[in-house]
Amino acid sequence: MNVGAEGKYGTIANLLPQASRFHLSDREARKIVSGMLAQMPCGQAFFERFGVREEEAERFRWSFERWRNDPDAQAVQASCA
Repeated sequence: MNVGAEGKYGTIANLLPQASRFHLSDREARKIVSGMLAQMPCGQAFFERFGVREEEAERFRWSFERWRNDPDAQAVQASCA
């Protein structure tokens, strides 16, 4: 599924410009993303809590790590604090 102008590339920079497609202001989109980032799993315990099997968890783990280290994601969190 294409996310934004960069296709499937799941970065904050590719995601945020699409806010208007969902009738969200930039500020609203940033608050949603900030909330998502705050809820990102800290480890295997998160996945176990929700009954996610290891092989399924592994498919998502890299995305969470990428977002956690993304300067754009950090800027979103800072702007919503």
